Amino acid sequence: MTISRIQGPEKYPLVITEETNYIKVNATMFSVDFYKGTFGYNKLYNQDGSVLVYDDRIVLEYLFNAQQDTWKPRGTPQNLTWTIIDEYNIEVVRHYDDFLGTTYQVKYKVTSAFDFTIKITVDITCGATDTYRLNWYPTGITKTDYELIGNSFKFGGNTIGSICYDWDDVLNIYGDHSTTPTGYQVTSSVSSVTQGRKADIFINIGQIASGQHIVVDPITRVQGNARGVSSGSSIAVTMSSTPINGNVLIAVIGTDHYTAFTTVSSITQTGVNWSTDGAGRQVSKSYNDGSSDLTTLEIWLGIVGAGASTSITVTLSATPSRIAAANICEYSGVLTTTTLLDKTASNSGLGESNGRVATTGTTAATSQAVEVWIGGIVAYAAGTLITPLNGFTLLDGAETAGASNLFLAYFEKIVSSTGTASTGCTIQQNNYGWSAAIATFKAAAEAPSPTNNVSIVNLYN
Repeated sequence: MTISRIQGPEKYPLVITEETNYIKVNATMFSVDFYKGTFGYNKLYNQDGSVLVYDDRIVLEYLFNAQQDTWKPRGTPQNLTWTIIDEYNIEVVRHYDDFLGTTYQVKYKVTSAFDFTIKITVDITCGATDTYRLNWYPTGITKTDYELIGNSFKFGGNTIGSICYDWDDVLNIYGDHSTTPTGYQVTSSVSSVTQGRKADIFINIGQIASGQHIVVDPITRVQGNARGVSSGSSIAVTMSSTPINGNVLIAVIGTDHYTAFTTVSSITQTGVNWSTDGAGRQVSKSYNDGSSDLTTLEIWLGIVGAGASTSITVTLSATPSRIAAANICEYSGVLTTTTLLDKTASNSGLGESNGRVATTGTTAATSQAVEVWIGGIVAYAAGTLITPLNGFTLLDGAETAGASNLFLAYFEKIVSSTGTASTGCTIQQNNYGWSAAIATFKAAAEAPSPTNNVSIVNLYN
C-alpha cells in the first residue's frame, strides 16, 4: 500500500519537527503530520500549507456479525515512534493494542525523491481467532477530481500536487481474483462529504488464528540494481539510498579468470549482516569451458540492521585475470531468519549449445507461496544478455566496461504461488562458457489464503 505524490523536478531533504501532539515530516513541496497517542491519524499538506487530506488512517477490524456484515475495530492507537534513516527517508510507526493479546503496527516509510512516497506496512500479532480486514479510509481529500487507475485512486490529475492511493502491490502478491466468486473483489461508489472526498479501501485478510503473525507487506524491490565492476581483488558497490532496517540486500556476483576459479570470500557493509543467521552465500556455480575461461556465479543475501551504510565491499578469493561484477538490490517483506532460503538450483554450459539459451537450472517445488525468486548468469563474450524466460524481470545483462567482455544478468520474479523456479536468457553470440544459479527466498509472513480475501474499495464524494 502506497501514498504517492508528484513532487517536481527536484528532490528535497526531509525536515523533521516534533510538536506536542504530532511530528511533522516536511519535504518542502509536501508535508505530513503524524499524530501521537490515541489520535491515530495523519494530516497531509500542500507546499503552500493548505490541507490536502484532513484525516488519513488505517485500522484493523474484525467481523462482528457475518449475517449483517458488521465490522468493529480491534485495538486502539497507543503511541508513535520514528527512525530517521537518512536525509531523504524516515520510518514512522503507529502502535496499536487491544490489551487482550492483539497488537499491530502501521509502519509508514516516507521517502522524498522526485516523487514523494509513503510505503505502508501493517504488522499484526493476533490474540483472538477471527476474520479480519484492514480499513484504509482517508477523508477530507481536497483534490476533488479523481480517477480510478488500475488498483489506485488518483486525486488532482497527473500534475504536481496530485495524490495517489495505491493498493496494487497487495493485489499483485495476494492475487487478484475479481473474476471469481471468492478471493479479491473490487467495487467503488461515489457520494459526498463536507471537506471534499472520502475513500474507503477495505483489504480483507481473512481468518487469523490466535497467536498467528501476519505481515501485510508484499515483497517489494526498494532499490536497485546497483552495479559494481572491478579488475582487482574486491568490488565496490554503492546503493543509491540508505538500506532500511529489517530489509534484505540480495547480490548476484559473477567472475571470470583464465586459470583458476575466483569466488567471493566475504561481503562487508556497516550495519548489514552478510554472514550469519541465514545471511551469506546462498548458492554458487563454477564452470571451466576448456578455453581459458573459468566463470563463477554466486548469489548472496545480507540482512539490514540499524545504521546501515550505502557502501558495500565484495572481497574476492583472488584478483580475476579478466574482471568481476556485482549487482545488488534491496527488498522489503523478505524473511530475515535462518529459514529465509527455500530452494536453489544451478547450471552451466557453452553459449553455442541449447540454441544459445543459458538457463539457471530448475529448483524443486517451493514450499511457500509468496516468495522472491532471484537468478543470475555470468558469461564471457556473450553479447548483451536478452529475453528473460518464464516471466522474470532482467535487471542487467550489459557488458562490463573495457575489453573484458564479461556479461552479468540479474533476474527477479516476485510470486504468489508455489512452483518450480527457473529462468534464463538468450546469449547473442558466444562460443565460451557461462555459469548460472537461482535461489528462492520466503516472504516475512505467508500470505492469507486467497479464498479468504476480499478487497472492497469505495470512493465517496
